[in-house]
Amino acid sequence: KKKLVIPLIIIGVIVIAALSLLLTLNFNNNEANLKTIDDAMVKIVCYDPLDNIVSTGSGFFYESDSRIVTNYHVIEDAYKIEYITNDERKYGVEYIYYYSSEMDIAVLVAKNPVDEYKYLKAGDSNIEKGKKIYAIGSPLGIQNVLSEGIISGNYMIDGINAIQFTAPISSGSSGGALVDAKGEVIGITFASNEAGQNINLAIPIELLIKACPKWNNSMALHVAKMYSDNHPWGNDINAMKTIAKDIQVVSLEDLKNNFDVYKDKRIVAFEAYVSSIFNTTSVYYFMTDKSHITGDSEYDLVEYYNSGAENSPYICVQTFGDEDSLDHIDKIKYGSKVWVIASYSGNELDSFYTYMLYDEIDNKYVSNVPTIIKDLSKKD
Repeated sequence: KKKLVIPLIIIGVIVIAALSLLLTLNFNNNEANLKTIDDAMVKIVCYDPLDNIVSTGSGFFYESDSRIVTNYHVIEDAYKIEYITNDERKYGVEYIYYYSSEMDIAVLVAKNPVDEYKYLKAGDSNIEKGKKIYAIGSPLGIQNVLSEGIISGNYMIDGINAIQFTAPISSGSSGGALVDAKGEVIGITFASNEAGQNINLAIPIELLIKACPKWNNSMALHVAKMYSDNHPWGNDINAMKTIAKDIQVVSLEDLKNNFDVYKDKRIVAFEAYVSSIFNTTSVYYFMTDKSHITGDSEYDLVEYYNSGAENSPYICVQTFGDEDSLDHIDKIKYGSKVWVIASYSGNELDSFYTYMLYDEIDNKYVSNVPTIIKDLSKKD
C-alpha cells in the first residue's frame, strides 16, 4: 500500500499543476478562441458626401453576424459607411439598427452573407478589479491590434459608469471590443484620459443589453436619414441640383488650385472653416482649412492680397451689403465649420457671391438673397 502512495501523490501533483496551467491560460494562447475574436472584428470607415474619409474606427459582430456594434461618435458624421472584415473584404452599411448619442453606442445592420463571420457573446461587465482583460480594435487604422491589461476600476464620464482598464488603446480604437479571459465581450472601448497614463475607458456591454433587449430590424434607420437629420444641408444640395443643373460639389483644395475651371458663374458647394470676417459695405468671409484659422480679418486681408488668390491659404467669399448678409455677423463666428454654396464672381478679389452658408457648429442656415434658397433652408 505504501508503494501506491508516492505514485498517487505524484499523479495528484501533476493533475493539479496541469489544471492550474489550464486555468491560467488566457484566450491569447488559445488559437481557436483568438481566431474567433479576430474574425468577429471589423474596421469601420465613414465618408462625407464628397467621398472624403471623415472618420475611422472599430467594431465587432455581436450576438449575430448581421449586427455590428461600434461607437456613435465614429459614425455620427457619416454619409456613407463601410466595414472591412478580418479577411479584408469590404461591405457597405445601409441601415443603422440602433444608436444613442448619450451612451455613445451604435448598432449597424451588416450586409455580409449570412453565417459568414464569427461573432462575440456578451460577458459580465461587473468584472472584478485586477482581472485580466484584452482590448482589440483598429488603432490608427491598423486592423485587429490586440493589447493586454487589467481592470483598474470604474470612471464616471458623461453619465456613464465606464469600465477603466490598462490595456493600451489609441485613436481608431473607438468601437473596439474589451473582452475577458473567456473571450466574451464586456465593454465597448471609447475613450482615454489623456491627462493620465493607462486610464482607458469602455462602455459596459450591459448598457447595450438593456437598450436592445430584443432585436427587431423593422426599427432600422437608413444611414442617409440619420445623416440628413444631423446635416440638413445635405438634402438642400440635392434639391439645388435640380434647380441649378451645373452645381458641383468640390473640395476647398480643388477650388483653390483650379480657379479657372470654376469661372463663368458656375455654382459650387464646398466645405471650409471661417478664418475671419471683414465687414464693410459688403461682408467678406475668409475661408480656409482648419490649420489656418486666425480670427484676424486685417491679417487675412493683407495675406490674401500680398500672396495672390492662387498662393493664399484663404478663399474670399463675398456677400451683398444688405440686411440679410450683415445679419451673418451675428450667426457665423470665426472658427465655424461651414458649407458654402456660391458662384464664382470673377472680380478682382476672386471671390464668390454667396447663395447659402450653413453653420455646422450652431446647426443653422445662414441664407442670402435668392428666395428659393431661403425656402429650402426652412426645412430644418
